[in-house]
Amino acid sequence: MAEDSFAISQQYNFGVWKFLLSIFHVGNSPIVASSAAVEQNIDTLWRAQLSVFVMLILESFHLRLRALGKFVETYLNIIHANGGLSNILYMIFTASASDIVWPKPGSRNYVSVIGHLDSRTQLDRTIGIEHGGREIGGITSHTFFPQTSAPECVLMAELCMMSSKLSYENAEVVKAVVTETWNMNFVTQYNCWNEAQRVNATQVFLATDKQEDARVIVVAFRGTETFNTFDWITDIDFSWHKLENLGRVHVGFLEALGLGSRNNLETFAELQRKLLEPPASRGPSISGMSGNIRSTKLLAHDVVTQKLKELTQTHKDAKIYITGHSLGGALACLYSALLYHSKESELADKIGGVYTFGQPRVGNDEFVNFYNEKLTQPVNRYFRVVYNDDLVPRIPFDDEISGFKHAGICRYFNSFYTGQLLVEVPNKNYFSIFYYLPMAVSAIWELIYNTLISPFVHGDAYFETRTSTLFRILGVIFPGVGSHSPVNYVNSIRLGTSSEPLW
Repeated sequence: MAEDSFAISQQYNFGVWKFLLSIFHVGNSPIVASSAAVEQNIDTLWRAQLSVFVMLILESFHLRLRALGKFVETYLNIIHANGGLSNILYMIFTASASDIVWPKPGSRNYVSVIGHLDSRTQLDRTIGIEHGGREIGGITSHTFFPQTSAPECVLMAELCMMSSKLSYENAEVVKAVVTETWNMNFVTQYNCWNEAQRVNATQVFLATDKQEDARVIVVAFRGTETFNTFDWITDIDFSWHKLENLGRVHVGFLEALGLGSRNNLETFAELQRKLLEPPASRGPSISGMSGNIRSTKLLAHDVVTQKLKELTQTHKDAKIYITGHSLGGALACLYSALLYHSKESELADKIGGVYTFGQPRVGNDEFVNFYNEKLTQPVNRYFRVVYNDDLVPRIPFDDEISGFKHAGICRYFNSFYTGQLLVEVPNKNYFSIFYYLPMAVSAIWELIYNTLISPFVHGDAYFETRTSTLFRILGVIFPGVGSHSPVNYVNSIRLGTSSEPLW
């Protein structure tokens, strides 16, 4: 079992030198790289060292950053609920402080930091062919949902991106937006168990276009939370586990779906055993977690699969659209692959499209070959979108040490929101000493373009909050962070232009 797993020490307790030694591996077994091998790729070693350093910093500041995140989120909600800071000060100095509204966490009026970065909730139902979409089967720019089995146009990318952004919110916010703003049907939201973090850290919601005879089922996984250091550690993590007939898969993403635990490698052996069994004989769960965990915790893969079986029985003609931003995109990619690998063919064949935005890499070459065979041939159903210098799609690394790869073709948008199809984005590995300065310059340009120029170029179609501007300033200090904001992905879908069909 140890030969098939690349495991990190328990509970993300990284030891720098132990980790640096373990990341150099050949085949299925971790080994120590020779000094000659290290000298052959100084840039690769530099990336590895820096990524470990970043993970150590994130881990050491976890409690502080969580507290800071709670403060920022509360502050933003109070400011928004009371019409701005100046209005709050006015109420305080006019002896009417009792009128200040204090939004309650978990309510429909309390939104996440992501929601304050981009407060848009309306779907843009007017985008279409003129923005790079294509008309198939009588689809027009005013018909939102597809009428054939293929993902037809940019409108589905719009729905999936907005769903990915909405997935960061609590259930009351999600329900209100889906039912009242989108005029769709909210099914449910799950907060699922992540054994590595020992909390309910995997959030996903499901919706349909109608209550009856639905044609569209949306599955939206929540992405990396802004102040959750363990989410960021998961993205940067090098850990993998090899699954037979699928390839090496990122351990953190398997854990997030509730399928195993790096602290007990036997859970992955049990997962492998179940994956090789016919669905009828293994029961409702493929998780390798203990029976106690399976019976007391919500595990994302299992509960989503069970709910999809119910929904597809009720809505016979519905297609499934799986989506997510950041970490959520990785879970969308992995979950769709596992539907095929676990022989859930009735669900897998109903996948209309997988749309991911700023998604990290999930597996190695073998995984990519499997995924491309199932989701991109003969009709492409996988749409991986990357904006400019976003750091997350560039991790874990695509090099001889880590061996992670991206599946499919990338829909890449630059800082002008000009799109093109690429096999891989420029500067494919984020931590590179050769690209830091160009990325810093690009981050400064993004700040200038999106705050001073875009409002004039795009008019009312462009929108930028003050919180988003502050986040872009942070992106100047940490290049690649500002590009990861969902604001850029919504803008890419709505404002993007291309000389070739992207969808």
